[in-house]
Amino acid sequence: MDLVLDDDGCAICPKCQMRIHCGTVGLSNLTIRHMGSKVCCETKAKCDKEKNTKNSTILNFFNRPKPTPIPSRLTAATTIYSYPSTSNASLDSGSINFENTVVLWSKPAGQPISDLLAKLHSLIKRLPASVPEASAHDSLAVFEVDPKEFDDPSLTADELWEATLNGLLKSVLGWGMDQNMDEIIRRGPKGLDGLASFVEYFTRRGVSEALFEGKLSYLLSALERK
Repeated sequence: MDLVLDDDGCAICPKCQMRIHCGTVGLSNLTIRHMGSKVCCETKAKCDKEKNTKNSTILNFFNRPKPTPIPSRLTAATTIYSYPSTSNASLDSGSINFENTVVLWSKPAGQPISDLLAKLHSLIKRLPASVPEASAHDSLAVFEVDPKEFDDPSLTADELWEATLNGLLKSVLGWGMDQNMDEIIRRGPKGLDGLASFVEYFTRRGVSEALFEGKLSYLLSALERK
């Protein structure tokens, strides 16, 4: 990895991936004073641990047994009607039973159901063409799969967040400002589009939008600067 100073006089450490301010001394401040230091070694060890955790988490998801499908209880005599969400603006989804008639309502497919999703979709659309298309080797590629792969119908939304989603997002996006978002931000289904679909699925599943906001705040800030 070539060491290059950016316009702010900073460079990315090839060992720990931290963005180091080199000051007037230049790159020697990075190569002599930082690389191999205690901070550098501890940060590198933390990053390596998170990568291993990510790989282990993903493998566990794909190797776990599939949940047993629950057969439908609707009989041939049951009538199902679609109830437009525009007529029930205060309701997102649900059902009402009237003996053999079931009335279902839901928001139109593809429509963002939260301010967070609307903001995320907007920032993705305005990404400059200079942002690369994600490949299978990029961090966000894990979200390209069907979000149901990460779901567990036996858990409540809060339990699912604690057992699965929280750790998965940390392993990919990091624990805070320690991750270089420029290396994570990528366009396409293996990039931010896949992440948006993941967030939308689990928001509809009932996971609190506020939980996702906490994990995506640094990413959103980086997107706003693009």
